[in-house]
Amino acid sequence: MVKLTILLGFLAIAWLCSTTTSHAATQATYYVSPTGNDSNPGTLAQPFKTIAKARNVVRTINSSMTGDIIVNLRAGDYFQSSTIEFNESDSGTNGYQVIYRNYDAPGSARIIGGEKLTGWTLDSGNIYKTYVGTSWSFDALFENGESSRIARHPNTGYKKIKEADSSQPKKAFYYFAGDIPSISDISNLQVYVWPGAHNWANEILPITAINTTTRKITLSQNQRWDYLDTLKKGSRYFIQGARELLDQPGEFYLDKAAGYLYYYPVNANINSQEIIAPRVSRTILLNGSSNTNRVKNITFDGVTVMVSNSTYAEMNSGRTGNIVIINAENITVKNSRILNSASNGISYPSMDLQSTPVKSRGMNGLIYGNYIHNIGESGVKIYGIANTLNYMQTDHLVSNNEVSDIARISTNGAGIQFSNTTASEASYNKITNATHYGIEVKGSKWTQMPNVIEGVTVTTANRYNFNPGRYNVIQFNDVSKVNMDAQDTGMIKTGGVYKTTIHNNLLHDSGSFGAQKGLYLDDVSDYNTVTNNIVYGTKLNTTYNVKGTGNLIQNNIADGTGGAAAVSMNVISGQPTLNNTFLNNIFYKYKVFYNFLSWSANMVSSSNYNTFYSPSGTRTMNNIPGSDTYAHWKQLFSNKYDQNSTTADPQFVNAAAHNYTLQPTSPMLAKGFNQIDTSAIGLKSDYIYADSMADLSLETSVVEPDPEPAFYEGFENGFGEWQTLYGTPTASTTQAHTDVTSFIPDEGQDEIYHVMDGETFGVLTIWFYDNASDTSMKTRARITDTWTDENAMIGVVTYNSTTKYSYMVDNLLFKTSSVNRTTGWHEFKFDVSSGIDCKLYIDGTLIATTDVLTSFNQIHLGDNADDGNTGNVYFDDVTLYDTFELTD
Repeated sequence: MVKLTILLGFLAIAWLCSTTTSHAATQATYYVSPTGNDSNPGTLAQPFKTIAKARNVVRTINSSMTGDIIVNLRAGDYFQSSTIEFNESDSGTNGYQVIYRNYDAPGSARIIGGEKLTGWTLDSGNIYKTYVGTSWSFDALFENGESSRIARHPNTGYKKIKEADSSQPKKAFYYFAGDIPSISDISNLQVYVWPGAHNWANEILPITAINTTTRKITLSQNQRWDYLDTLKKGSRYFIQGARELLDQPGEFYLDKAAGYLYYYPVNANINSQEIIAPRVSRTILLNGSSNTNRVKNITFDGVTVMVSNSTYAEMNSGRTGNIVIINAENITVKNSRILNSASNGISYPSMDLQSTPVKSRGMNGLIYGNYIHNIGESGVKIYGIANTLNYMQTDHLVSNNEVSDIARISTNGAGIQFSNTTASEASYNKITNATHYGIEVKGSKWTQMPNVIEGVTVTTANRYNFNPGRYNVIQFNDVSKVNMDAQDTGMIKTGGVYKTTIHNNLLHDSGSFGAQKGLYLDDVSDYNTVTNNIVYGTKLNTTYNVKGTGNLIQNNIADGTGGAAAVSMNVISGQPTLNNTFLNNIFYKYKVFYNFLSWSANMVSSSNYNTFYSPSGTRTMNNIPGSDTYAHWKQLFSNKYDQNSTTADPQFVNAAAHNYTLQPTSPMLAKGFNQIDTSAIGLKSDYIYADSMADLSLETSVVEPDPEPAFYEGFENGFGEWQTLYGTPTASTTQAHTDVTSFIPDEGQDEIYHVMDGETFGVLTIWFYDNASDTSMKTRARITDTWTDENAMIGVVTYNSTTKYSYMVDNLLFKTSSVNRTTGWHEFKFDVSSGIDCKLYIDGTLIATTDVLTSFNQIHLGDNADDGNTGNVYFDDVTLYDTFELTD
C-alpha cells in the first residue's frame, strides 16, 4: 500500500502537470462577453456574445492543434436557455487543451443554467406572482444565490407516519389527526419521506390521493429503493407543493397548469432581487458519442457555473447537474465556482444519455481548487459500472476543493462520491454541512456478484478482479458537520471496496442525530489501509465501524469525548468481518473500546501497541466471550491481544482544543506511534476562494473596460519609456513572446523601471521567459508605490527556491509560491484594480493577496542584486488594462 500511495502521488503530480499550460504554445485566443455579438471576430475589442459561438469557431481549427486554444470569458452573466454541449469535435488535439477561462476576477464570468424572473406583481399579503408559462416546469428556485424551497408543511422538522397501509406498505400510509392541513389542489403535491424509520435516505414521491376520513395518503408509485423498507410507523415525512402551504419567506409554489409561480421573497422589494429559476438539467454537458470516442482535453478555469434543475426521478443517476461529463478523458474543472444545483455539482455518470443507455467511460479527470456550494445531491459524483472487468471510471483526481451545503434534496448524496471508481484520489478537500456523507466510496460486493460475469466464472481467487472500486486514495481531507439529518452512516464511508487507502484525514463534529460513525468501513470493505486519521466530535455512537476482511487500522487518533464506542464490528446478512488488524492507535476517553455487535473469534487477527485510555478506569470490550473487561480481552486465545498496549494517558498537548500532538513524555512514542501532522490537511495555499461566502449571489454589474491597454511595452523600439536603475538594458531577439524582441537582464546587476503618471490602479501582466535549469539568479518583476515604499514582486529567487517561483508582498522576505518553475513563457499578473488590495498570479494561479499595496506608480524589471549572477531569462509584453491614474 505504501507503493500504491507513492504511485498515486506521482499520478497527482502528473494530473496537475498535464493541465498546466504555462509552457504550452497558444494557437488561438478568443474572447466572449455578454455585451458582445456573435457576428464579431471574437477579439478583445470585438468579442463574441455566446460560449456556443466560441465553441463552434474552435471546432473549425482544432483538428490538428499546434498550441492551446484559449477562450477568455469576460465578467458578466451568460444565461442559458439550453445546455451548452461539448462533444469529441470540441476536443483538444495533439496533446493541447481547449481552455475556457475567466478573463477577469475569478468567478466573475457566470454561466447560469436558468433565467432571471421579472414581472412580479403582488398576489396577497407577502406573496408575489409572475407568469412563467405552462411549458416550463422546475423544482428549484434561487434568490440572491440562496436556495428557496417548495412550499411545505410543516415548515421545519417532520411529521411521523402513524402506520403503513398493510395492503400496499410502500405506496400508502396513514397519518395522525391534525397533521395534514386542508388542501384543495393536490396535483403538484409530494411527500418527502425517510422510509423504514431508520433514516438512511429519503424519497420524494407524488401524492395522488388524500382520504381525510381515514387519514390515508396514497402515492403515485411504490418507493424506488427496496433497501429502505416500507412506509412504516415512525418514518419522518413532510408534504410539499400546494398553494395553501405557502406561508414562509423563501417558499415558492409553481402552478404548472396555470403557468404562475407564487413566491414569498426573503428580501423586501422583490423586483430588486436576483431570483433565478432553472431552465436546464445540465448547464454544461461534455458528451462523447461513445465510450471509445471520447471528448478530450478541455479545461474550464476560473468560471462560475450555477443553477440546474432535476426532478427527483432523475436524481441518483448522475446524469443531471451543473457540469455532467460522459465518455470523456482529460477534462479539467479548476479554480471555479459550482453553485446552486438541484442535483449534482460535477458528475461523471455510469451511463450515457441515449434512450437505451450505454456504459460511459471517464478517465484522467481533474477537479481542482473549486468552490462547490448549495447542491441538491453530491458535490462531486463519479459513478462507474459494478461487477465488471472493464473498469469505466479511472484515474480521477478530486483535490483542493471546498464543498459545502450538500444533499439538500436527495440525501443519498455526498460531498465527494466515488462508486465503482478505480485508482482515483480525493485529497486536500474541505467538506462541511452535508445532510449525509462527507465522502463515500463504494465498490462491487463479491457477496452479491453473479456466478458468471462477462463470460468468466467468479471464484474465490478472482472475485476481486470484478470489483472496479479498488486502489482509491482518500487523504488529507478536512470533513466536518456532515450526517446532519441522516444516521447509521459515516463521515467517510466505504462499502464493497478493495485496497482503498484512507490516510491523514481530519474528521470532526458530525451530526448528533441517531447512530453516527466517524469512519465507516461498511459491508465487504476488504484489505483497506486506514492510517494517521484523527476523529473527534462523533456523537452518540461509534468512531470506527469496521465490517470487512483484512483491514489495517494503524496509527490513528480517536477522541471519544461524547462518543459511545471506539470501534464496532459486526456481521450483517452473512457478509464477513474477518482478520482485521489494529496497531498503534490511540483510543481516548471511551468506556467501550471494542464493541462486538456480533462475535466471532477471527474478527480481529491482531491488536497491539494501542492506547485504551479511560479517565474513569472502566474499559469495556463488549460482547467478547466471558467478562467484557479489558483485562479479560488480553487473556483471550492464550494472551493473543494487546500485550504491548497501554491504558495510560497519551499526553496530548491540548485535547480540549483538539491539539493531538503528543508531548515528548507520551508513552505512545516509545511504542512506535508516529506523530500526525495536521498542517497539511484541508485546502492548499493556492486555493483562491478563501472568502467563499462573499457576494456569491448578486448579479454582476459589468463596466466594460477600454479594449486598448493604457500602457504597453514590447521592447520592439528600444527602452525610451524606461529608466535604468542598474546596468545597461539589452534588447534580445533570442526569445520573444510576440513579435521579435524582448528585454534580457544579462548583467550581474541589471534593472529597468517605468514611471507612471500618477497613482495607478489596474491589471498589469508581464510575460517572463524562464530557463528552469538555471539555479543561480535573482530576477523579478516588481510594482512599487514610492509614496508608501511598498512593493509586490514575482520572479525567480534561487536562494529562496530553485524549483518554484518566488514572491514578496511584505518588503521583508521572499516566499515560495505553489507554482513550479518550467522552461518557457509565463504570465506574471498584478491585479490592483479593486483599490483595496493587490493580487499576484502566475499563469492564472493566485499565489498571494496583500492589502499593504493598493496602487502603484512604478514598474521594475530585472536583477537588482549585485551578486555576480546572471540569468538566461527574458521579459516581454508588459501590458496594463482597466486602469485609471490619480494625479494632483
